[in-house]
Amino acid sequence: MKTSHYLELLIGILVISVFFASLLNAVFIVHSPEIQSFNTSLHNSLTFDDAYRGTNSSSNITFAYFFSFNCPVCVEQHLTIDTLMQEHPEVNFLFKHLVDFDDETEVFAAKAFECTKEQGKSYELADYLFSAQYTVDNVLGYIDTLGIDDARFQLCMSNNTIDRIIQLDSIHASNLKVRGTPTTFLNGIRIEGLHTFEVYDEMIKKEISDLANGSHVYGEQDE
Repeated sequence: MKTSHYLELLIGILVISVFFASLLNAVFIVHSPEIQSFNTSLHNSLTFDDAYRGTNSSSNITFAYFFSFNCPVCVEQHLTIDTLMQEHPEVNFLFKHLVDFDDETEVFAAKAFECTKEQGKSYELADYLFSAQYTVDNVLGYIDTLGIDDARFQLCMSNNTIDRIIQLDSIHASNLKVRGTPTTFLNGIRIEGLHTFEVYDEMIKKEISDLANGSHVYGEQDE
């Protein structure tokens, strides 16, 4: 009788575990056609939050940029990326965090970027973070000069959703075998390291041309 009881209990636990695992997947990883259309590379499906984080969600060209505010090469490349955004508003520029979770200041900077984004000030904050040796205190001081709603910002910073977004970015990077920052995927085509505006510009224009004439083949992640 005891063995039967324990077996029933074990089966119940397994059923509940499977249920919650499937629910978690449904909440955090969505493979809908709408989201997949942002980047249809076999190995580069985007997570649910990506639909709302890019600069142009209706674009069929996604420039997914894995970066960190503590990355010296990202600092050097920041102006290039900023210029690309200005020159190619038709492209969906998607900034994805790859942070050291043991560095609380770096995690804070990533969260602050996301929480100022919803008030339209994240790129101003990025300019500051990439131009200075920042601390939590001086970042908060700079944010005060941006004229944002502080209560709304603080509420966002305490929201666990922001932590999950940053964590999922790192999981996504791991799944894509990202070896370091900066790493870019232009419609699934891997581009690692520092490059000039001209290199990115040429690749984007080729994507636009290939899509227009129907000869485009989405890049795939190396196995």
